[in-house]
Formats: sequence, structure tokens, C-alpha cells
Amino acid sequence: MIGGLDSPAGAVIGGLLLGVVLSYVAGYLGSGHGADLTSLVALGILVAVLMIRPEGIFSGPRTRQV
Repeated sequence: MIGGLDSPAGAVIGGLLLGVVLSYVAGYLGSGHGADLTSLVALGILVAVLMIRPEGIFSGPRTRQV
């Protein structure tokens, strides 16, 4: 969802970025509550992307025919 469903390269880049961010979150928070907060951060990132840009970050412009 982060990269956009119509952009395969965007989906790969979005997945890699999400993985890197979650690794940093888990590394900084340690093993105690890291798993719970890592899932919460992942959900927060996905919700933020869907609220700001529902079609994905790397999706192309859509054309509307009237």
C-alpha cells in the first residue's frame, strides 16, 4: 500500500522503507516492548500514508474523463 498497487517498483521500495523503519524502531526500543510497539508503528505508518495519499506514494497521476 505504501508504494502503490499499480507501481511494482514503488511497492518494493515502500516495503523496504517500512522494513528499515521497523528495524530501527525495534532496535531502539529493545526486546521488552519492541514487538508490540513495532506493530503499532507499522499500523501508524500505513494509516498515515492512506490518509495523506490513498493511492500510494509512488503511484502515477490518474486522469479523469468527464
